[in-house]
Amino acid sequence: MMLLFDANLSPNLIAHLADIFPNSEHVFSLGIESSDEVIWKIAFEKNLIIVTKDNDFHKILDKKGFPPKIIQIKRGNCNTSSIVSLLKENSSTIKAFTKNPEAGILFLV
Repeated sequence: MMLLFDANLSPNLIAHLADIFPNSEHVFSLGIESSDEVIWKIAFEKNLIIVTKDNDFHKILDKKGFPPKIIQIKRGNCNTSSIVSLLKENSSTIKAFTKNPEAGILFLV
């Protein structure tokens, strides 16, 4: 299971989470920064799960369905270490979510 971190999240997450979510990507490393539709398309093509704090992907999911799946972080302003902790604490939930064929979005608070 590989994650694709959106532009609203730090690229440093890749290194901090490599032990749990290896081979994950950040939109900056793929050269895509602006268009949610482009991010959606690449996530679909590469079978990546989008991790974001942005509500726009939820709207796209409502229109297009999934895949790709989305993990939406529902915390206000928080630092990278807080996001790392949140994802590590929920790693088993995330893994179960990725295997559930009926689930398209996971909200983490």
